[in-house]
Amino acid sequence: MVGVEIALFASLLWAFNPLALRTGGWLLSESLFSLFFALALWGVSREEEGTRFGIIAGIRVAAAFLTRTAGVALVVGLLAYWLVR
Repeated sequence: MVGVEIALFASLLWAFNPLALRTGGWLLSESLFSLFFALALWGVSREEEGTRFGIIAGIRVAAAFLTRTAGVALVVGLLAYWLVR
């Protein structure tokens, strides 16, 4: 798990990311896909704390895939991670 300082720094970087600021107000699927992608990564990173986080990550990966077909890479990546682990 990362420290609070690192998490705050990463949040500030994302908050002032020019691409995120420019596309944040657009009604496109990229914003929703980015949200599901980030939440899936969060769930995978906390999977050691309980299996519910793995289940939540799987649901979020499926939601990202249903949002954009580029999410198939997430599905393959998550399955590969679970098989290797």
